[in-house]
Amino acid sequence: MNEKISLRNTKTAVYYLNQFVGRHIRWVMLYATNRCNACCKHCKIWAQNPKIDLSPAVVEAVVNAKCTNSRFYPTSFGLEGGEFLLHPRYKEILDLVKNRDYILLSNAMLDDLLIDTVREFEVKRCHISLDGTGETHKRVRGVDLFDKVDHVVNEVRNQTEITLVYTASPWNSYKDFQFVKDYCEQKEIGFAISIFADFKLFDVNDAFEKKSNVLQGYNLKTETDPYMLCYQDWLKGKAKISCQSPLCRIVVYPNGDVPFCCHKDISLGNLYEKSLDEIWNSEETKKIQKQFIGSCNDCWISFHRKFDMSYFETLNRGLPKLLTKKLDSDYACKCT
Repeated sequence: MNEKISLRNTKTAVYYLNQFVGRHIRWVMLYATNRCNACCKHCKIWAQNPKIDLSPAVVEAVVNAKCTNSRFYPTSFGLEGGEFLLHPRYKEILDLVKNRDYILLSNAMLDDLLIDTVREFEVKRCHISLDGTGETHKRVRGVDLFDKVDHVVNEVRNQTEITLVYTASPWNSYKDFQFVKDYCEQKEIGFAISIFADFKLFDVNDAFEKKSNVLQGYNLKTETDPYMLCYQDWLKGKAKISCQSPLCRIVVYPNGDVPFCCHKDISLGNLYEKSLDEIWNSEETKKIQKQFIGSCNDCWISFHRKFDMSYFETLNRGLPKLLTKKLDSDYACKCT
């Protein structure tokens, strides 16, 4: 049994290494629109003007790009906003990804439409936001959404894989975290946590303080997620996990911009001007990646840091420790 586990870990580690060498994009998060029907405190995309919608033609080009169509490593997609279902042509986009692995993300405000969409397009995975009790979630999101989330969960939890995403922020607490976690266990659905961070697209700079500990007062003794366990040490400068995710994970903004990462204000190019293959394989992109990959530890955005932790843990399990030490000598995700 141990030999089988070791072999599987080694294959996974080699997979990650080959993926980087081959410049294959593993994950594309499509922020298809900045239209939103909530007024979240930790995201100001709803206040942005003008309203911008990513063209289905651009999405089609991304889906068909060489860098998202590796023979061996299938690319996954995320469909997000704002609120994705407010995109005027959201059905066309869903048609474009129907044969690919993807996640539909929503706040469930349009609960009946979300239910119908899951059924019509046979959506396999759906992530829905829930930041605490009904009262807390209303305070954080600016609208009363708990009953709508509950409605969607009850209607389609047996038809799609639902995960509720809890965002830890200055506006909720450990009580809210435990409420959402218990709710997910009761409904037998997935649970995930994201920690409030400085995401450029969301315009949260005015509300973000890097040194504010949003997990203050959380009981972490029973938690096993290293993303949570290392957060407070990262705030203190003790957890140093060099960023690797921009080598295989990208986001696309509603205006077609492809940023280097979610945290820095660095654009690799625009999909209305160049194809994704041209952007991804350009010497300028490689130069930017070389500048930051392996040295940056500036954010705790879940889209990047969860991958980084999984990446190095996999390498540590599957490859000789001497080699993994050379790959990242500062990897320090042994927080308790």
